[in-house]
Amino acid sequence: MPDPAPIPAPDLVSTLARIADALAAQGGIVPEGLSPAEAARFIGVSPSKLHELNSRGLMPAPAELGDGKCPRFSRSILSAWLKAGAPSRIQWLAMKDSVMRKTG
Repeated sequence: MPDPAPIPAPDLVSTLARIADALAAQGGIVPEGLSPAEAARFIGVSPSKLHELNSRGLMPAPAELGDGKCPRFSRSILSAWLKAGAPSRIQWLAMKDSVMRKTG
């Protein structure tokens, strides 16, 4: 029996995102590290708006994994940032520790 064809990377990412969404909806495991597309969906903006907010320093910076080509946004940080009123990155850095302690 031949090996099945490998799943192309975008399809795999899309599939994993659907699985994560389904698990979250059922109260299951929710991934902490969000891709830019997932982060955009999480905060309710388009991917291009997320890129604009990030490049202008208007939101928390993502963690850069590997060679810097795999940015991941923290779900808990984005949630706390939104609850704090979505301050600029500079304001967020000044208040992050306090806010994160309050929001858990």
